[in-house]
Formats: sequence, structure tokens, C-alpha cells
Amino acid sequence: MINLENYLLDDWRKTMDLSDLWEQGLDIKEYLAHINTFQKEMKNRLRDVWITPSECQRLRDFHEIRKIFVLSDPGCRDCLMNIPILIKLVECAPNLEYKIFIRSQFPDFTAFLNKLNLDRIPIFYVVDENFKFVNHWKERPKAAQKYINQWEMSHPDYEKLKISQIEKGGPEFDKLEDLKAQLTDEMWNWYDTGLQSETVKEVLATLI
Repeated sequence: MINLENYLLDDWRKTMDLSDLWEQGLDIKEYLAHINTFQKEMKNRLRDVWITPSECQRLRDFHEIRKIFVLSDPGCRDCLMNIPILIKLVECAPNLEYKIFIRSQFPDFTAFLNKLNLDRIPIFYVVDENFKFVNHWKERPKAAQKYINQWEMSHPDYEKLKISQIEKGGPEFDKLEDLKAQLTDEMWNWYDTGLQSETVKEVLATLI
């Protein structure tokens, strides 16, 4: 019996020439040159994130060819946290490649992923050497949601301010910017104390 949902998803995956798109993607140096938001923070995370020897060895022993399309946005905290982890994983694996695509500059690719219910960034869209779909990973490790929920409960003004029409330079704007900075710092700490290993585990699972 045909699974209709899977059939429709497979049909959508045939609607875009990923081989041509691949050539338009950026490496991490090019990506950094294109962004202003979180540029310094991204450089710091690329400097500080490290992969354990056992994790790196697993990737050295992985012989399948995988290409990873990364959909990102410069202002995305989950991108800031997780893209450097992916970069470090790729550095360990001779058969892994990645290309980064800035969401606002690739509306067709974004729409393509949205139709596959991939609407949270970052998205790691994994294909084989023939650009055939293998798997995907999106947004953040599952364990991270608990931390996000707890932080938002402790900072109820954050969501209210995010959806409000706030005048730039006013006290509410300053308060929102302060909360955003607090959240970035908190997330950085969460990844340093456990969430990074969850991202590594989940991303490795998508490569098989």
C-alpha cells in the first residue's frame, strides 16, 4: 500500500534542480562575509566549538558521500548555535560537504522546503552524491525545547514584546534587545553544557 504523504513528499523533492542550486551555495567564509548580524558571535563559536575525538572518528569511518544544504538566516540564534557544530563535523569527514543558503536570497528553495514541512531554520537537507534525498535536520535538538520553554516562562515579557509594534530607540525596544541578548547568552551556555552533544547525535543520525 502506498503511503500518500510520502508519495507527495517524494513528488515535491523532484520539483527542484538541486545540483544547479548547490553551485550557488556559500562556504562558511563566504557566509560570514555576507552577514552583519551575529557575525562576531559566529566567528567566536567557530573558534570555540570542538568535536570529541570519538565523534570525529565516527565521521572519518563514514564512507558514504553526503551533501548538506544549509538554509540559514543571519539573525537566527538556532543557526548561530548549530551551524558551527555542523562545520566542525564536516571538517572531520572527507565525504561530507555543505553549502549555506541565506533564506532571504533563495525564496524558491525556501518555498520548496516549506512544502516539505521544513519551515524552521536552520535546515540541514541531506542528499547523496546524485542529489537524492537522504534525510533532514531542522532548528535545534529536541532536548533544547525544554530549555527554551523554561526560559520563556521565566521571561513572560519576551513574547509580548516580540509581537508588539515597538518604536526603535524607546524603552520597550531597549528591554527587548536586552532580553534577546540574555537569551543568546543562555543558549550559548546550554550548548556548552550538553546540547551540543545532542545536536551531534541527531545530525549524525541523519547521515545514514
